[in-house]
Amino acid sequence: CEPWIVERGGKKIPWDDRQVVKEEYEKLHLDNP
Repeated sequence: CEPWIVERGGKKIPWDDRQVVKEEYEKLHLDNP
């Protein structure tokens, strides 16, 4: 898992796969995967 997504031009965006998955589970109301 990479801590950054790098856009064209070198701009870094913080990224945490675990946080993204947690947010998606919450959207689906699957709080306990």
